[in-house]
Amino acid sequence: MDLTSMPEDQMRLMLCLFLQIFIGLFMNMFVTGSPTIRLLYNMFCGIFLTTYMFRESAYFIFLMAAGAYLTMSIFPRDKQQYYTTGFVITFLSLQHIRQMTIDFGGFKMDVTSYTMILCTKLWGLSWAYADGAKSSKDLTPAQVERKVVQFPSLLEYFSFVYFGMGCLCAPFHEYSDFKNWIEFSSHYKTLPRGPVGAI
Repeated sequence: MDLTSMPEDQMRLMLCLFLQIFIGLFMNMFVTGSPTIRLLYNMFCGIFLTTYMFRESAYFIFLMAAGAYLTMSIFPRDKQQYYTTGFVITFLSLQHIRQMTIDFGGFKMDVTSYTMILCTKLWGLSWAYADGAKSSKDLTPAQVERKVVQFPSLLEYFSFVYFGMGCLCAPFHEYSDFKNWIEFSSHYKTLPRGPVGAI
C-alpha cells in the first residue's frame, strides 16, 4: 500500500487510531489514581484527537453535546429523554443534509462519523437518567444495571462525550459503564492497572 497516495483525511484517521492505543495504554499504566485526573486526561485527549481529525467541523461535537445536556437539565426528568432523543436525531439529520450539500457522493471522513455514535450515547444517557428515578422493581435487570441515578457533572459529561479511546468512530458505551471504568468500580474493580498490570 502506497501511503503517499492516501487521502489526507484517511492518513489522519490512521494516525489518530494508532495514537488511541497509546493514550489508553498510558491511562491504564499511569493515570490510575484520582477519578478527577482520569476524567480530565480522558477529556483533553479526546478534544485533541477530535480537533486534529475533524478540524473546523469539530465544534459540531460540542454543539450536539451541549444541546443534549441542556435538554436533560431543563425538562422534567421523566420527560427529558423524549426531548433529548428528538434533539440529537434532528441535529444529526441536519448534519447529514449539510454534508450532502457540500460533498454529495464524496468519501471524505467528516465529523458525522463520530456524531452518529455520539447521538446514540446521548440518547442512551437520557433514557438511563430517566430510569434512575424509577424503582428497580419497575425496570428490567439490564435497565437496573445501566440506570443513572445522579445527573453527571459537566466534567463527567464532557469526559464521556470526548472519550479519548472512542471519540472518532466508535465504540458505543453506556454512561454507567464509563463511570464504573473511571472509578474502578463494579466489574472494573479488579481491572489490571499500573505499569505491570496494564501490559
